[in-house]
Amino acid sequence: MSQKVICDPVHNHIYIDRTKEKVILDLLGCQEIQRLRRIHQLGVSYYTYPGAEHSRFSHALGVYHLIRTALDYVQKNEEKKIGEADRAAAVAAALLHDLGHGPFSHVLEKEYGNKHEKWTENLIKSGTTETNRILAKHYGRGFPERIVQILFNPTIETSWLNALLSSQLDVDRMDYLLRDSYFCGIEYGKFDYRWIFHTMRIRRVQSGNVKLEQPVWIEKAARALEDYIFARYNMYWAVYYHRCTRGYEELLKTILRRAEHLIKESRPLEIFSKSLGRLIVRDSMTADDLLALDDSVAISHFLLWKKSKDKILKDLVNRFLSRRGFKWVDFREDKDQVSDIRTRERVRDKIKAVLKNRGYDPEYYLLESISAAKAYDFYHIEKEPGEQTAKNTIFVLDKDDTPVEISSIPEMKRLKIMAGEREVRKFYYVPDECRDQVRRILDKF
Repeated sequence: MSQKVICDPVHNHIYIDRTKEKVILDLLGCQEIQRLRRIHQLGVSYYTYPGAEHSRFSHALGVYHLIRTALDYVQKNEEKKIGEADRAAAVAAALLHDLGHGPFSHVLEKEYGNKHEKWTENLIKSGTTETNRILAKHYGRGFPERIVQILFNPTIETSWLNALLSSQLDVDRMDYLLRDSYFCGIEYGKFDYRWIFHTMRIRRVQSGNVKLEQPVWIEKAARALEDYIFARYNMYWAVYYHRCTRGYEELLKTILRRAEHLIKESRPLEIFSKSLGRLIVRDSMTADDLLALDDSVAISHFLLWKKSKDKILKDLVNRFLSRRGFKWVDFREDKDQVSDIRTRERVRDKIKAVLKNRGYDPEYYLLESISAAKAYDFYHIEKEPGEQTAKNTIFVLDKDDTPVEISSIPEMKRLKIMAGEREVRKFYYVPDECRDQVRRILDKF
């Protein structure tokens, strides 16, 4: 049996059977997948963690590896027969799940007109893409639609495959937690994924009026699951919501806002990519536009704009490229006050006055970010049993072999406390010389 071996720093060796998985080898060489090499997995997190230079491509490979591992465990532990077509569709879906990401991953997603999941669906289904032609060549014209179904529109029969790829505990999250913590050089994202797979079972779980096959875990998996949930929680605050990273994300968005202003005012702005121009002005984008964009296209324009005649754009771009971003100021108030519109407006008006006195346009020099997270993203413990699915719940089998929500287990008291109230943190970002004045303003609220 001939195998291709890919060396991966997270999973060691990833093996691809040259005969049985020819479709995967062909997909790896297609232009849509190769484009993911030019998109940072963590957006601009490399400004905070210098090692965070890994790409969406390496993450896609990791998810592909983990779904195969998970399916092997299911087949062994459950003696569950997985059809060749379903297995092929699931592993291909894992490799292709992030195909629709644009420059800097999630940072600019709102500017694309669709979420990356919708772009992924479009690229898989479009007969004009190399991806679609490869899938159809190997398994027929209906195969791309089968992959889309598993990723985004699961049936009762494929609901468990969808949950392995997209749920509260899926192979996508598993890989990015392990991979992101590795490249950031921190320990927070580690957990025993092999034990999680070993203790996983597929059971029928009531969801509304139907019973869906979903992944559940036997009770002795509880501590490993808790480790995973705490790893996820800690990674959100240490990496994904890091105040420095969020500041550069907002600066990146502000650069494009200034570019949009110049375009709409018919002011001089050098743009060699029509696709980037459409993104900036939020014009309708096609799949070809998205495929023409990656991190390097955006950075190439920033290098041109370093010498822009527009002082604001020139300054913003130079701050971004030279890592001289704005300084953060923490708004240390309770969540109700942070979200109170009147309080926010009073604070903003006072900060704007400081910026104006220093010669800065508040439209571009006052940035803000509100971070809210908990270990379960979009998860609420108070969900009624009939509303619980893998999308909002991690299930553990109790002594009666009944799936129950994990925090309801007596030994999960720490988890129940942590997964309760959503934390809220608000930061303002201003030029360094304005920071102390802004901090004094916020101290009064």
